[in-house]
Amino acid sequence: MDETEHSDEARFARAVAVGGVFDGRGSRIDADLVREFCVRRAAEVDPRGIRLRDVHVAGQLDLTGVQVPFALRFENCTFDDAPVLLGASVRELAFIDCPALPGLIANGITVQGDLALSGCRIVGSHRTSASMSRRAAVWLCESIIGGRLLCVDTVIEPQGERAIQADRMRVGGTVRIINLSATGELRLVGLQVDGSLDLAGAQVTAASGLALDLGDAAIAGNMYVAPSDADRRPEIHGRIHLSSTRIDGTLLIRDATLVRPDREEGRHHSPRFDGKAMVGLRLFVGAELSIEGATTVTGGVDLSSAELGRFALGSGGTIVAPGQAALDLTNAEIRSGVTIDNGVHLRGAILLVSARIHGRLVLSGVVLTDPEAHSLLKAEGTVIDGDVDLRRMRATGGQLKFWRCTIGGGFDAAEAVVENPAGGTVRLHQSEVRGSVRLTRGFSSLGCVVLSRSLVGGRLDLDGGRFHCPTPTDFNQEQAAIRAVSATFSGGMDLGWDHIWPAINVTDVSTTVVQDDPRTWPERSYIAGFTYERFDAVRGAAAGRRIWDWRERLAWLRKQPEYDAGPYEQAARVFRQHGYAQGAEHLLIEQRSDARRAEQSRAPFRNLLDWVYGWTVGYGYRPSRVLWLLVALLVLVSATLAVPAVQQTMRASDEGVVFTVDGPLNPDDDADDIDPCGGGRVRCFNPVLYAVDTVIPLIALDQRSTWYPDRFVPGGVIIEWYLNLSTVAGWLLSSVFLLSFARLARNT
Repeated sequence: MDETEHSDEARFARAVAVGGVFDGRGSRIDADLVREFCVRRAAEVDPRGIRLRDVHVAGQLDLTGVQVPFALRFENCTFDDAPVLLGASVRELAFIDCPALPGLIANGITVQGDLALSGCRIVGSHRTSASMSRRAAVWLCESIIGGRLLCVDTVIEPQGERAIQADRMRVGGTVRIINLSATGELRLVGLQVDGSLDLAGAQVTAASGLALDLGDAAIAGNMYVAPSDADRRPEIHGRIHLSSTRIDGTLLIRDATLVRPDREEGRHHSPRFDGKAMVGLRLFVGAELSIEGATTVTGGVDLSSAELGRFALGSGGTIVAPGQAALDLTNAEIRSGVTIDNGVHLRGAILLVSARIHGRLVLSGVVLTDPEAHSLLKAEGTVIDGDVDLRRMRATGGQLKFWRCTIGGGFDAAEAVVENPAGGTVRLHQSEVRGSVRLTRGFSSLGCVVLSRSLVGGRLDLDGGRFHCPTPTDFNQEQAAIRAVSATFSGGMDLGWDHIWPAINVTDVSTTVVQDDPRTWPERSYIAGFTYERFDAVRGAAAGRRIWDWRERLAWLRKQPEYDAGPYEQAARVFRQHGYAQGAEHLLIEQRSDARRAEQSRAPFRNLLDWVYGWTVGYGYRPSRVLWLLVALLVLVSATLAVPAVQQTMRASDEGVVFTVDGPLNPDDDADDIDPCGGGRVRCFNPVLYAVDTVIPLIALDQRSTWYPDRFVPGGVIIEWYLNLSTVAGWLLSSVFLLSFARLARNT
């Protein structure tokens, strides 16, 4: 047997001819020999292809444009230079456990089966015409892989450049990038995958900017960023770019560490993405975007204009983006709901501006700190078809803002604690809530709750809530703990709070039933224009009539910082409608008294008349008082006229004869038998009837028309003035009595 037959070349030829594995045991094979069997001697190769093990490939393997009708497999091989397969076609291509692979240049390659780069250590970077500015270790732009792309336990060190650049690559199967360690960007722009993309255990660190770029990618299955079977956590240091990406299945991120880039570089860098760990503008996820387990995201998650089947952030997760948006769903559409589980801590804001959520918004038990500007949660123009669940939330340093939102269900913040002393806490402003708003059972607000101009189809339930506003602000100069100007609560208001200080503003609020204890309202209550249909006791209160106690309601009405008659009249109207007419009258009487005290600019005489009007007939609501005054006047006049000295001033006349109460003033000598009334010529004088005729108008007993005081008798002028004044007083009192009845009829 000659020397040639024993050479490595001969052994290689025999191995490929029978489809065996050429085990070089560290020997060298010239790259041109491999090319020769792929180009000119392809017919000598078994359909199982060329399979090399433990071989050093000397020179550069250049198969540019070559149509290789069989598979190429390199196992535990080393290379002088990166293999070049630009525009090549091969049945399968595999680099397995290669300890020193300088790279792979395979733009435009077509692989009918799988392309494997598993277990390799790839060191180096190269420049191709696919990019004029960046180099990469692995080039697969415009490549077509009919089977799977396998990159398991691979290490890529691109020396400060990109690890993989595979723009517009098409993969017919699954992309499995398992336990990858890369110190450069994975650029997969425009990637099309008919299966799933699995990044289990992948650890990618980019020196700056992007770590994983899947912009415009289309994934027919799922995308996983989760621990591998070896419990290796995925870690992405640098930004994940998913803008305009389409994932028909689920995007699952579990037990991962995502860290924003330390610095931003690149010609296409936008300041908008500064501090972002993941950006998914116009991202489409057909099923669910789920962040689960002990996932830590350092930097914001921007999903503006995304379309998601559902968004979920599971318990144990954390997003750290202080002072900026931790989760941005601006203009996003969520076909189901948004759920952030109990215990999740978000340092930064949640943005839901103009978002559309077709299900529920559930943030129960979430911890929010470090707001962007003034807001920890910012929902402007948001449409939420289901409920908003903020139960047990802890929010510190900013407001939960819902402005011009539409909520198809209820708004529940029971047991939530929101602290923002210098501003608003819960701001449900100019919004529509078709269900009820519940700030109950331990809800605590340190700041101002704003409900102004909102329309609530259900109830406002404040049972057991605590509301405290420590300082006034530009929008809350009255320092109201609750501000609900011009709001409507169709199902009523349960105001059974545990504590509220120092003020409340329900100006122009409209509701049906007010459940409250009037003693618990704050000392400054702005209630002008507050309209309601009835009062009721708060839940758990003893069944009593305290809510209809006009004295306690009066004390409540007097808590207005500035006098306004409207609340008095509203309360009186409700009292009267429910059968408490006397209480209503008391409130209206006190209203006039308070009005007199409030109008300091009125003339003293007018105040005096008003006081007299109130004291006499209760401003028309107590006409019976006039009757007592009339009786008193009658008694006084009757008693006066019964005095003999007064009677001696009284005169009557008939046909020239003048009579006194004792008889004719100049009786004839034969008039001893004439009685004091002149034998019926004049009416006998009667003090009581005279008093009635004098004091009460419209009654004629002919006493006043018959008897008159004689001005020329001592004391006659005084009696004349006394009787005239009594007549005027009687007329005035009678007129007030009649006018009071007319007013009562009109008010009723």
